[in-house]
Amino acid sequence: MDLRQQEYFISIVEEGSLSGAAQKLYVSQPTLSQFLNKLEQEEKTPLMKRGRNNSLTLTKAGQLYYESAKQMIRIRTEYQHKLSDLIDESENRLIFGVTAERGMQLVMQITRRLYEKDAGYENRHILTRQHPAHKLQELVANCEIDAAFSAYRHKSPRLSYIDYPPFELVLVLPKDHPLASLGSIHPNENLPHLPLKQFEDLPIATLYKQTVLRDILDEYCEEHDVHPSIRFEVNQISHVLTIVGTGMAAGICTYNLTPNIRPDFAFIGLDPPLYYSTAIYYNKSAYRTRFFQDFLNVAKELVQEESSNQLAKET
Repeated sequence: MDLRQQEYFISIVEEGSLSGAAQKLYVSQPTLSQFLNKLEQEEKTPLMKRGRNNSLTLTKAGQLYYESAKQMIRIRTEYQHKLSDLIDESENRLIFGVTAERGMQLVMQITRRLYEKDAGYENRHILTRQHPAHKLQELVANCEIDAAFSAYRHKSPRLSYIDYPPFELVLVLPKDHPLASLGSIHPNENLPHLPLKQFEDLPIATLYKQTVLRDILDEYCEEHDVHPSIRFEVNQISHVLTIVGTGMAAGICTYNLTPNIRPDFAFIGLDPPLYYSTAIYYNKSAYRTRFFQDFLNVAKELVQEESSNQLAKET
């Protein structure tokens, strides 16, 4: 069976249309249309239903084909990893998933440390893929990417986690805001904590729904009977801070990132405190090349260093 047609079919399913898959695969839409028609003739059954606006959904046979195709791609990828180790091939790659800026910073830290340890790794490739956290966990669990870094609410039994120190969620205000005197303008020093209910009337900027941070915040507000006035919903913490900088709203985001982006804020912790868990995670049962294992070992070193630095600041 031609594995290229498996990749074509998977792309059509995941993009939901021939046009989207064609753009992703750098082929023409008529080529994919002909491919799908020919594939359904070979399988002697419809694999996809055509809907309005050229949308496509799987039939039961299509779902079976899709799951089998993904399994075949996983088998091929594992074979290539094992063969690469066997012949000690100079080029190797690792696919790493991120949600936003923090993940990319982490990839660069690990890559730099790897290169310092072994100059031969400069010829190896780390490819990044950006998705929401829940999608990343699904992709790693299904061995469609090797590892990822993101926040999480619950750990999957199929994954192993390298946990980073938890991040505290805080209220962020411009230094010239009338309420800024209630907070601290010195990051990581003497952070005051106040009930979020005290700030219900403030316009708030934070991440949009269906992100881990927002899910945690919404649960916290429900538990403590708080109803913040959320006016701005964005997809990155840097965007939250941009809005705070304009003075149009206060922000709720992770404390660890804010000082690195803007120095002119005041910070107020929540009472009781609210924390945000992040980790690098990978599939427990998937084969790991020597390059991948070295990548994970460096990640663990960085976590230990970060934990030690945080402990030193606290003491």
